[in-house]
Amino acid sequence: MQDQNRPIVQRAWVEAGLYDSNDPKLQGFLQHFERTLHACWPDLWPLVRESYSEYKEQLLTPIWDTGQKMLRLGVILALASDRSDELEIFRRLAQRPNMSGNPWELEALMRVARRRGLVSA
Repeated sequence: MQDQNRPIVQRAWVEAGLYDSNDPKLQGFLQHFERTLHACWPDLWPLVRESYSEYKEQLLTPIWDTGQKMLRLGVILALASDRSDELEIFRRLAQRPNMSGNPWELEALMRVARRRGLVSA
């Protein structure tokens, strides 16, 4: 996630109610996100996998729902095809309504997901 996308992600998480959660562990991750200077998924996703795996879907769904193609691409690139929980998360994300209004963008993202092994051909 590039720095210009940070406010979009933060707003998505606010709108999803993550910042209102009383869960101290989730709040710990959000505080880490706030303190991190360069909050990009290659840096954050290993931390989510290792220490906050129970929040993967909660964190990714609002990002996917922004409809921002580069954020969605970041989600696709973060997920691993050898992790069954991440495959299931992607399956649910891909079935969500495409609110961006650009079906060709979603198709392009799905091609990337197919190449990464997240969906079958």
